[in-house]
Amino acid sequence: MLPKLKKLKKADKIYLVLFVILFFSVVVSAFNYKPNTSSLSASDLQSQLSKTPTSNDDDTSNLSTDTATSNTSTSMNSSSTSESTLTQTSNAQCKINGKLPDSKCTPGAIDPRVTQDNIHQTICVSGYTKTVRPSSSTTSKMKLVSMQQYGFTDSPSNYEYDHLISLELGGAPIDTKNLWPELGKIPNPKDTVENKLHTLVCDGAMKLTEAQRRIVTDWTTALAGY
Repeated sequence: MLPKLKKLKKADKIYLVLFVILFFSVVVSAFNYKPNTSSLSASDLQSQLSKTPTSNDDDTSNLSTDTATSNTSTSMNSSSTSESTLTQTSNAQCKINGKLPDSKCTPGAIDPRVTQDNIHQTICVSGYTKTVRPSSSTTSKMKLVSMQQYGFTDSPSNYEYDHLISLELGGAPIDTKNLWPELGKIPNPKDTVENKLHTLVCDGAMKLTEAQRRIVTDWTTALAGY
């Protein structure tokens, strides 16, 4: 080998030496190379994360869903507690007397705007009761309270929140003294009695106050003699 090197020109020898040095430098560098991941900046990391399939929007959506689910569960638990309290009422403050309400809890109350003198401008006008009847959203909570007072523990749908003195007879629309949870669906037998009393009053066959007295005393016998 040495004899052959002697035949090389001086310039060629220099090129050969440089090539060998460069070759060994590349080999050594490759052997000692280690990737440096710690040199990534915060902005680089954020840039890489933004390219991943899972985004912050998805996380927020999941959190919102979890929150909504949690709120729904809380609401359901609160509702269950409320229903449980309602159905567990055992000491009734008011007592049902057959088909009649408790006279102390529900003595009846009249609407002072309706008098004998103006019945043909009030209760005897078709559609009058629609103008004074409270909305179900107003009376629904009142109904539950009344059911607790009367010790009823089953579904509110089993009862009509009834005006003892009906609106068509000049009863107070939203006075709790005139409202009670009457067992049965609408219409019920009491409604028929009320309608007939209303006809008698508007026809002049019975005074308004007499009809009110009869319905409060005992609606089951209110039509006696008629």
